[in-house]
Amino acid sequence: MSVKIPKITVVTGENQFEKRAAKNKFVERAEKLFPNHIAEYFDGTEDISFAEFVSKIQTPSMFGDTRFLFFNHAENKNNLAKKSNLDVFEDVMNLCVENVFVFVEIDETADEKPTKNAMTAKELTLKMRGLAEKFGGEFSEFKAMREYEIPKWIVGKTKEYFGRTISEQNAELLVKFSGADLGVLDGELRKIDAALPQKKEISEADIYELTGNNKQISAYEIVDFVGLRKWDSAAVSAFDSFTGRDNSFAVPFLSELYRKFWVLLKIRTFADENKAKANLYFKSSDYATKNKTAFEIGVACGIMKPTQEKAVFPMLIKPKLLEQASFYKKEEIFDAINLIAQLDRDIKNGEIKSSDNFRSEVKELCRKIVRIGK
Repeated sequence: MSVKIPKITVVTGENQFEKRAAKNKFVERAEKLFPNHIAEYFDGTEDISFAEFVSKIQTPSMFGDTRFLFFNHAENKNNLAKKSNLDVFEDVMNLCVENVFVFVEIDETADEKPTKNAMTAKELTLKMRGLAEKFGGEFSEFKAMREYEIPKWIVGKTKEYFGRTISEQNAELLVKFSGADLGVLDGELRKIDAALPQKKEISEADIYELTGNNKQISAYEIVDFVGLRKWDSAAVSAFDSFTGRDNSFAVPFLSELYRKFWVLLKIRTFADENKAKANLYFKSSDYATKNKTAFEIGVACGIMKPTQEKAVFPMLIKPKLLEQASFYKKEEIFDAINLIAQLDRDIKNGEIKSSDNFRSEVKELCRKIVRIGK
């Protein structure tokens, strides 16, 4: 049999989901190539000592069994992070017998401080990278994913795992509803996949219907629908879910909607007067340029402080504020502001009384704003 597993495999990093997926793939490959193999584990907390466990690498099995030795939580100070243990490990790997394979997993989120006799997780990662290269092994480091990268990850994994597609916009919606935990997102995707016909694209309606309510819908999300000029069945469903929990939603919601359109007015006014700067943002495919331009626009409009450069993604780019401003003409934004102010006055003056009327009037307001000028 042509062995397709290296003598040593190392996975490390801060991305727990991808590390777990890599380990599962390794185990599947081991089971396929060696159905009757023996798996043994060490994480520094067992009764067996490190010296006893590591000696298995150079000790042939009495019955010729194929063995897989897993060093879990190798960053543990009783595991490979201990300098003397790592020295022994390297010496023993030079004598690794034919039917033994080693898998090392390091958790770089561990915050243990280095000591005279032990390394940090990151120091151990560097050492293990070198050992993997020395022994012709596999080394994989999975970095923590930034939230803005997750929608693209969802698009790729949906195709890879489930053989179906999802737009990046709908992937962003899934993150908005389910949060940025990759494990939770994987569970939601599996649930959606099980409910849909094979190869069907995951639509916005599917997400609203099938995604668990891991994150409560907020006023900000409903307001974003209006800003994006999008008042379809998905927006209405989100609105009904939001207003169904709170009979006193109307005035705070209208305040948020009013504030949003004043922000859009500032951005639209700046864009009309500085078209070159606005076009640079919309036409740039380079993230750094887009980020820098958005920040400059935010500061110029007075919606960001000069010290808030690191907050430009969550404040401007992720909610698509510049895009929202581009969807409305300046006079349409003024019309929206007047409509919001009028309904706010009507509610506060008692002209609209019941909570059911609040819902229908606010819902109709949202629809009207989206339809302004059409």
